[in-house]
Amino acid sequence: ILSFCWLYIGSAGHVPGMAIDHTEVPTRPGLFPALQQGKVDDIMILRCIDKLQIWDPERFEVVATLQSCPRNAGHVRLVQERSTGRRLAVKRMPLSWTCQDADTFRFTYPMETEVPWMDMAATRWLNLVGFKHCVDFAGVFRDEDYIAFVMGLAEGGDLFSFVDAMGLPAPGPVLEEALQPIAVEFLFAVARLHRLGLAPRDLS
Repeated sequence: ILSFCWLYIGSAGHVPGMAIDHTEVPTRPGLFPALQQGKVDDIMILRCIDKLQIWDPERFEVVATLQSCPRNAGHVRLVQERSTGRRLAVKRMPLSWTCQDADTFRFTYPMETEVPWMDMAATRWLNLVGFKHCVDFAGVFRDEDYIAFVMGLAEGGDLFSFVDAMGLPAPGPVLEEALQPIAVEFLFAVARLHRLGLAPRDLS
């Protein structure tokens, strides 16, 4: 039911000193160092963004604008991949905000709590470790002016929109019973994030 996406969770990362359950982190030949036991930290997760693809405007058809992001002059668009018909979400952020890479961003914005490069890298990292409560990572693209983070589309919207669309009754035992499975799944997903050594800032 729930899809966690670092775009909506907010910047997160490895928590220094947090005990990591390494049975949650697969060890397989050929995977990124970030996936090897004992190497789960922010730097290793950021290495999951190993290359940027060149944005090809002919590849995706823009269907609608889903959200504007005034704080960083970005926006989220619904697009359709022309070759497959797959519907995807794209968060486009100006290079004036994201900078060229994670290191430059940290140097430019040392006190910033929202770190777009961690959002993108953590999404890929969670895909690679098989974390099911996460949208699909479809790539990071760039052109002369923007970084575009392409991901699977969470059709149900955020948690509040999802619950509101269920048409549930007023607060009371019936409502609590209806929401119990969602609450359990939500807490299960957060607990697994913690076992992986990750902590989100806020949840929605």
